[in-house]
Amino acid sequence: MMHFPPGFGGGMPMMMGGGGFGMLPFEEKYHVCSVALKNQELEEGGRIVLPPSALAKLTQRDVPYPYFFELSAPGNGRKIHCGVQEFSASEGQAWIPHWMMENLGVEFGNLLTVKSVQLPQCQYVKFRPQSKLFLDITNPKAVLEKTLTSFSALTKGATIRIHYNRKTYDIDVVDLKPPDTGAASIVNADVNVDFDAPSDYVEPTYTPKPVKVPMFDDMEQDKEDPAAATSKAFQGAGARPNGKAVEESAMQVEGPVA
Repeated sequence: MMHFPPGFGGGMPMMMGGGGFGMLPFEEKYHVCSVALKNQELEEGGRIVLPPSALAKLTQRDVPYPYFFELSAPGNGRKIHCGVQEFSASEGQAWIPHWMMENLGVEFGNLLTVKSVQLPQCQYVKFRPQSKLFLDITNPKAVLEKTLTSFSALTKGATIRIHYNRKTYDIDVVDLKPPDTGAASIVNADVNVDFDAPSDYVEPTYTPKPVKVPMFDDMEQDKEDPAAATSKAFQGAGARPNGKAVEESAMQVEGPVA
């Protein structure tokens, strides 16, 4: 089980209410910008940066904190869920990690829909590394847990990216519980974590060693002539009581005289 503590970072103020709009959803369109161009550290997490005007609108609409968003790319139906790190982006822009751009199929400058959502707390998640090289890390589960402290939500079917020791590892989110929304919050959550075998893992094939079965000809060769076997049993040189060898001719037994 993994525990993910609260913490959205950025030092944003928790301004609640004040506009009287009564929980109207927040939904805006922004141009995509890679967060790595602004803050490389945020590239290694799962939160985005929105402009200051977004915070004002969230407050006016009484959207409850912590904030969760559904990002969607118009035209392809792809979605991913995340939290927000801070409200310091340029107006009209949303700064997002590059791995999110890949999941959404968008590029720099494309339009992106950002909508506020409420997510259930995650109870269970199953991950699948895309490469078995991830298992070569000394403690992959600890590395994953540390990385996910910079995430706020997970989306079923998404592929997150882990940066470790100057290498990157892509991890698929195979399953989530509760499954109703297809996404869940991992803020201040105790989550049961499971792993599937890596996508490129191949089960070792068992090749039985050949066993030689004796054929009929081999069995015939192994048979010995009984007479030959008897003669072999009595081979050797004879000896007299005085220790002198018996000549071979004297050892031969003659048949009965007619």
